[in-house]
Amino acid sequence: MACDEPPSEYFFFDFWISLSTVQIHEAKAKLSGLIEAALSGEEIIIAKRHKPLVRIVLLTEEDKARKIGTAKGRIRMAEDFNEIPEGFEEYAQ
Repeated sequence: MACDEPPSEYFFFDFWISLSTVQIHEAKAKLSGLIEAALSGEEIIIAKRHKPLVRIVLLTEEDKARKIGTAKGRIRMAEDFNEIPEGFEEYAQ
């Protein structure tokens, strides 16, 4: 498919790298349309100065599901967690 005439379901941009790559300023203006494109299965790449930064894709049910234990060992509680900080005694009553 040639890039001179995009299909009607695509957006008209001043320029593009491919039909699924847009620059940040274009993405800001057309975010809802880009989300609709992702919902229909298209992968959208958002670039800054033609350097790809992020990807918008449809989440699968597997992606949406919470995974128990993924933060194990990453969270630490300070030893003085339950102590009242100096100067805050009046607020802890």
